[in-house]
Amino acid sequence: METAQYVQAAAHTECNAVYYWKTTYNLSDGEKVFLQKHRVGRMYIRFFDVVMDVNPMTSGLDAVPNATIRFQEQPDSTLEIVPTVYITLEALKLMKDAEDEYASKIVNRVFAMINANHIKNVKEVQLDCDWTKSTEESYFCLCREVREKFHHWSVDVSATIRLHQLWQNEPPVDRGVLMLYNTGNIRSSKVENSILSREDVRPYLRGVLYGLHLDFAYPTFGWGVWFRENEFQAILDWKKLSDYSQSRLFRQKGGSEYVVVEDFYDYVT
Repeated sequence: METAQYVQAAAHTECNAVYYWKTTYNLSDGEKVFLQKHRVGRMYIRFFDVVMDVNPMTSGLDAVPNATIRFQEQPDSTLEIVPTVYITLEALKLMKDAEDEYASKIVNRVFAMINANHIKNVKEVQLDCDWTKSTEESYFCLCREVREKFHHWSVDVSATIRLHQLWQNEPPVDRGVLMLYNTGNIRSSKVENSILSREDVRPYLRGVLYGLHLDFAYPTFGWGVWFRENEFQAILDWKKLSDYSQSRLFRQKGGSEYVVVEDFYDYVT
């Protein structure tokens, strides 16, 4: 059996990075100022999702691309761009025993989008999937196939890693990004911060020895959570909620907890 020879991409450098998770790439002036102010050197851009849907060619259920991003402007060539592909569990299950075929489709689509949009400075592609123990074999097979194909073009492959996956086998990729957000139970009224808290994260990190280099992704968003008699109702728009948190609509009960004192209907998202 011949051993494939790969040309490795440039060494992974540590820098400030952000995720761009929209269906249209068109940076606002404020977003451009943010990138400059925080010296962002890398941007993970979600290129498309892979979901379970009807394949128009076969009329049957298949793993197909969805929500492909449209570039209304070309990303800054000084930014390292990391095309990111989100794969749902339902789609992953449909790929079983045909991972090489789907890996080729993913790689070809990513390259087609890079070339069509004249995107520069691509050293890495990322796969994003919340795989489970039962889907690990199929996902790892997909990762190996995708990695082998991209390595021939001097492009590395990374994967997102959730906290619970730290205690599972490492995917066969070059590195990972640990997703440190949505760590708490959003449906529990006893959870003070469902986005991120040290108490939620600490048990996963204690004593773990992970075999991949990991970068860390932290949340830069906020939300409010609405409970009625301790039962979860909805997520609230935090920007709107914070604007009115001191108004007659709310009374602060303590810390970040507020009690609604007057009915309103504008804030449920």
